[in-house]
Amino acid sequence: GTTRFRMLAPLRQFGQEQLAAAGEVPAASERRAAAVLALAERAEGHLRGADQTRRLDALERAHDDVRAVLTWAYETGATDLGLRLGASVWRFWYKRGYLGEGREHLTRLLAGAGAAVDPVVRAKALHAGGSIASRAGDLDDARRMLEESLALRRAAGDDTAVAGTLNNLAGLLMQMGECAEARERYEESVALKRLAGDRRGVALTLANMSSVA
Repeated sequence: GTTRFRMLAPLRQFGQEQLAAAGEVPAASERRAAAVLALAERAEGHLRGADQTRRLDALERAHDDVRAVLTWAYETGATDLGLRLGASVWRFWYKRGYLGEGREHLTRLLAGAGAAVDPVVRAKALHAGGSIASRAGDLDDARRMLEESLALRRAAGDDTAVAGTLNNLAGLLMQMGECAEARERYEESVALKRLAGDRRGVALTLANMSSVA
């Protein structure tokens, strides 16, 4: 709902040269990264439901900034920030047809992540990467990522996150023809969602269980 301005190429080039001359490129890049991450994390919870079109459109307008920040995060070693950003926008990538691009960003960030990466952040990025891989048809890679995400989330004791990954993993197992295990995962997901009072989540997972049946 706000006006956006774009710089002419010569003005952008001049600005970049002045930033470099003043030694301010790193600080400016960090400020942009923080702003883009904040936008993505605000939109994340609204990428399903009544407000999703407006939020998806906002991310579409900011997509070049998202791309630039993900590249910057990979090149500078700001892996936690890059993984947080990628995990926040995976539904946007899925719904707007950027599966291949999104998967590439997450794959290289996860591959470059060292031991210092927050395991909660890694688990969320693995959940996103596994969900994208599943929709792209790479079921074995999807299973590897979702199972690692599930293990990390169990270790962190985050039952809400565990329930979400169980739901997606069960859907993948159903695609792979492993219906008995899929049902077990769905049942555990439903139980956790009931405890949390997540009525929408319970409804979604029960609907998924009907497909297994």
